[in-house]
Amino acid sequence: MDLVNEIHRIGVKKGDTLNLKVSMKSTNVTANELIAALLEAVGPEGTIMAESFIRSYPLRYLRTHKKTSSRFTPSYAGWFANAMIHYPGSVRSSHPIQRFTAIGKRANELMNAHTADSYAYGPLQMLCLTGGKNLNIGKVVGVGTTHVAIGILGLKQVIPRVGIYQDGELFKRDWAGGCAVGFGNFKHEYLGCDKIAGANCTLSDMHTTLTNELWILSEDPSYFMCGKCIDCRYSWEFSPGWKPLNRVMLSLFRTYNYLKWSLTN
Repeated sequence: MDLVNEIHRIGVKKGDTLNLKVSMKSTNVTANELIAALLEAVGPEGTIMAESFIRSYPLRYLRTHKKTSSRFTPSYAGWFANAMIHYPGSVRSSHPIQRFTAIGKRANELMNAHTADSYAYGPLQMLCLTGGKNLNIGKVVGVGTTHVAIGILGLKQVIPRVGIYQDGELFKRDWAGGCAVGFGNFKHEYLGCDKIAGANCTLSDMHTTLTNELWILSEDPSYFMCGKCIDCRYSWEFSPGWKPLNRVMLSLFRTYNYLKWSLTN
């Protein structure tokens, strides 16, 4: 079946704004072929957007290695993210670390509003308020709106001392993160609908997923935790190990990881 028809069959419509999470390893097409098909599926009135986050660095490392962030800095988010960055007509936000990339009618509107002064996941919040849809393709975890829920609820975390330089200025991370494994606890909220390019996919309304996540996390803020990793166990105010001594252990663990990382970079 034609790729555009596959995308329409799962419920994507002309004029849609899609927040994409894609594992290219799960598909049988190239990233550029998938982007072209998605753009054709949403049409000239539609928009596609994907995270294209940039690696941040320990502040101690940045004292001597001034790593910088710019429009075409590669993303660690994978093949699809980097294909989006270089695709003709793409627009990338100027947030120094949590950059997103968008293509289509709303690209400038969404990306120009996401700067160093914005909430790290601001574009996702904007889509939640304006009819955006989550489209997951392949083996990916979560839909992104959990980060918006965490920000709205003000859930507190011990934040790693990391950052990056942009335009000569040091930018430091100032937002809570989450657990990539634990985000899978919400998967029952996002029903699978079919396949695109040979990969399983889910399509969901962003306002609906955010509303559900806000309700769940207001009842149990630890719901997104895996309960096993060091961050889940020690870094949140509702972690089982949230005590001064254990917070010192977390700091020591991160220092150890920094030393190990710096010897190999």
